[in-house]
Amino acid sequence: MRVPRYGFDKWRTLFTNRQLLALGTFVQETRRLDETMAAWPAAWREAVVAMLTPTISRLADRGSTLATWTNDPEKVRSTFARFALPMVWDFVEACPLADTTGGFVQAVEWTAEACEHLLAATPDAPAPAVWRRSAAAPAAADGDAGFDLTCTDPPYYDAIPYSDLMDF
Repeated sequence: MRVPRYGFDKWRTLFTNRQLLALGTFVQETRRLDETMAAWPAAWREAVVAMLTPTISRLADRGSTLATWTNDPEKVRSTFARFALPMVWDFVEACPLADTTGGFVQAVEWTAEACEHLLAATPDAPAPAVWRRSAAAPAAADGDAGFDLTCTDPPYYDAIPYSDLMDF
C-alpha cells in the first residue's frame, strides 16, 4: 500500500466509520438476496446478485475519504480520478441512500445503463470461450491456432500503483 506515508496504514483508514458501515451493510444485504429470493429461479437470483455486485465497487469508489467534489458538473469525483490513490486535503461524503451521485440508486442505474450499452453493442457476437492458462504456450487442443485477446490482471502488480487500485 503506497499511502502509509500519509497516515493511512490500513485499508479501513481510507473510509470513515460511517462509510464502512454503509458499505458493509450493502455488501451484507446483496449477499443475503440469494436467500431472500429463494422462490425465484436460480439463474434469476444469480443474475440479480451479479448485476448488483458492481454497485458496491461504485459505492466504495465514491464513498471513501479520498473522494473529492467537482464543480463542473457538480458531483462527487471518484476516488480514482487517476490511476493512483491521491492525497487530498478535504473530501466530500455522499449519502449512499440518496438518488444522487455517490448513492446506491445512482450506482444501480449506472450499472444497468452500462449493461444496456454492452448488450446493444454485441447482439451478434459469438459466445466467448475462456481459458485460464499460460499465454506463452497456448494449448493446441482448442482447434484454433489464434486468439483475440490475452488478458492478464493485474499486468504490473508491484511495478506501479495499479496494485493499490486492485487491492482497493
